[in-house]
Amino acid sequence: KVDELSRSNNDMKNLLNSTDIATLFLDSELLVRRFTTQTTKIIKLIPADTGRPITDIASDLDYPGLADDSREVLRTLVFKDRDVPARDGRWFNVRILPYRTLENVIDGVVITFTEVTAAKTLETTLREQAGQLKHMTESLPNLVWTCRPDGSCESLSQQWLQHTGVPEARQVGWGWLEQVHRDERDVVRSMWKNASRTGQQFESEFRIHGKDDSYRWFKTIAVPVRDPQGKLLKWYCTCIDVDDLKRAAEERSRAAERIGGILEAIDDAFISLDEELRVTYFNAVAERLFARKRADVLGKSLFDAFPTAGAPLETKLREAMRARSAASFEGELTRGARFALRVFPHAGGVSMFCRPGSTIGA
Repeated sequence: KVDELSRSNNDMKNLLNSTDIATLFLDSELLVRRFTTQTTKIIKLIPADTGRPITDIASDLDYPGLADDSREVLRTLVFKDRDVPARDGRWFNVRILPYRTLENVIDGVVITFTEVTAAKTLETTLREQAGQLKHMTESLPNLVWTCRPDGSCESLSQQWLQHTGVPEARQVGWGWLEQVHRDERDVVRSMWKNASRTGQQFESEFRIHGKDDSYRWFKTIAVPVRDPQGKLLKWYCTCIDVDDLKRAAEERSRAAERIGGILEAIDDAFISLDEELRVTYFNAVAERLFARKRADVLGKSLFDAFPTAGAPLETKLREAMRARSAASFEGELTRGARFALRVFPHAGGVSMFCRPGSTIGA
C-alpha cells in the first residue's frame, strides 16, 4: 500500500508537471500542500515551503487579494476566475477552485495560473484601436453608425444622436429607420434588408429627421466588414450631408426649366455651345430654321452638325470667347445661306442667336 501510494503520488506529480500549467494546492488553512514546477516561476516557492502559509511567500503577481479570494471560495464553494498582472509585465489567468476529496469533503483549494500575456496584449491593442476609431469617427462631420451582420443597428455616433435628438436606446436595432422620412422609409428598409442578406455595399440618398423637426438629405454608404474567410462580421455606415447640394441642384434644375421656357418662346434660333464648341442647347426655332432635330445635334461639335460652317466662323467664335465680349457678324451655317449671328461668351462656352438675312440688334 505504501508502494501504491508512492506510485500514485509520483504519477500525479508527473501528470501535473506535464501539463505545463502552474498549479498550487492549499489546505483549508491556506498552507502550501503541493505545487508544480511551473508555479515556482510565479511564486517564490521551494520544497521546504510545504506547510507554510501562502501569505508568507513572495510572489511576482500583483494580487494582494489572493488569500481573501481563496477564503471566499472555501466559504461559498464557488470558484473565482480573474486576470492578474505580474510585476514584470506578464499577465496570468488565476482560477481558484475548491479541493474535494474522494469522500466529497472540501479540504482546501486548487489554484491554477495560466499565462495570458499574448491575449491581454492583443486585447489592449484592440481596445486602443477601437478607442482611436471612435475618436476618429467622433471628429468627422458625418453621421456614423455600425450594424450587426443581420443589418440591425449596434451603435450610433454622437453626431447622429445630436442630429436626431433621439436617445441611442430608441434607435439601435431597427429603430433608426423611424428617423428616415416616411416618403423614403419603405424603400430604404427594403434596400437595406436586401444588402444585409446579400452582403453587397449599400448606397442611397434619403432624408433624416432632425431635432429641430426638419429633414435634411444625406448620402448614405454602408460597407460590409469580413474576416479572412469572407464571413460577414459587421457593417460600417456613414451619412454625408448633401442637403445644400441637393437643394442647389433642384434650384438649378428649376432655373434651367425657366430659362428653357424663355428660350423656346423667343423668335430667334438659339444655339448654346460649350468651351469645345459642342452643342449643349438647340431650341425649337433652330430646329425649324436649320431643318435639324434637336436630338441629332446635341453633344456634337457645331462643325460636325453643320459641316459647311467653315473655319472663318470657328475663328470668330474663338476670338469672341478669348475676348469675353459680345460680337455680331454674319456666317454661313448651311450651304448657300447667310445668317446674322450675335454671340455672348460666358464661363462655360458661348451662346449664339441666329436670324436669317438681317443683323440681330444688340
